[in-house]
Amino acid sequence: MSGDTEDKEAPGVYLLDPEDRWRLIHEDRGGDYHLHDIKEAFALGTRAQGEDGLPLLALSRAEARQLKALADAQAFDHEEGLVALAADIAQIARELPRTMTQLQLRQVF
Repeated sequence: MSGDTEDKEAPGVYLLDPEDRWRLIHEDRGGDYHLHDIKEAFALGTRAQGEDGLPLLALSRAEARQLKALADAQAFDHEEGLVALAADIAQIARELPRTMTQLQLRQVF
C-alpha cells in the first residue's frame, strides 16, 4: 500500500484518499477501542497489518456506509470511541467520490 506519510502523525485513524495520501478522519479519543474492532463488532471489512506494524482495515464503500446505523443500533454494547469511529467512517464514505469503491484505513498510535 502506498501513500505519503509525515514523520509525526497524530494518533487516530487515517484514510488513503483519492490522491494517494493518508488523511486523518478520526482523532484518537483514548479509551479501549481499536480499528480492528470494526471487523469484530460489526463483521465488516478485511483486517491486515501494515509493514510498519500499524493496523489496517479495508472496507467497501457499501460496508462503510452501513457503519453508523450498525453502531447506533449497538451503541450500548460498544466503547463510545468505537461508535464515534464508525460514525466518522460512514460520514467520510458518503463524502468521497463515487469512483472510490474501496476504503483503506489505518490506525496510528
